[in-house]
Amino acid sequence: MRHGLVAALSLLIAACGGAFGTDGSVHGISADMESGVMRVAVSDDQSASLAELFLSSAPDVCTLGQSVHALNGAQVIQIRLAIGLPNGSFTTPNVGGRFDITAIGGPGHKMASAAFDRLPTCGPQSLPLVEEAAIDGSVTIEELDLDSSGPVRMRGSYELLFDHSAGSVTGTFDTSGCDGFYPVLQFCN
Repeated sequence: MRHGLVAALSLLIAACGGAFGTDGSVHGISADMESGVMRVAVSDDQSASLAELFLSSAPDVCTLGQSVHALNGAQVIQIRLAIGLPNGSFTTPNVGGRFDITAIGGPGHKMASAAFDRLPTCGPQSLPLVEEAAIDGSVTIEELDLDSSGPVRMRGSYELLFDHSAGSVTGTFDTSGCDGFYPVLQFCN
């Protein structure tokens, strides 16, 4: 159910920036993140929201996402963070701390999900799409800056373990300030 709610969310705010460090691989693909974007997503009926970190091997993914350049061939880690509400829904983090990957809980519970993707490339040397969801781990928000609309900067770290011995990834992030981010993937013919 959590994944269905996440899929139904629409983009409201975006932010990008910062410092990144990553160690590890998934299916033998190095997960070297160079840039990232934080965005807040809100459900159509405004009943649920979450923060999503979009970390990428592409340099300056913020500018690429603003100018509608395709991100084909990039490695991406997507992390979603939320806090449980009394009505069974969830909201964007307004406090820092540890968010567990496997945790689905009630009011006040800090929840996270994460996935690694290598976006496909086109042409004679094409690479296939690789997708893997994290099955365990955590994300820690060490510093969180808020304004009246929600988080505007998030700094922290993550430890992700992937299924079927696919690998693990640890890293740090510091995201802030990038309006109009919308990642584009070019589909091959």
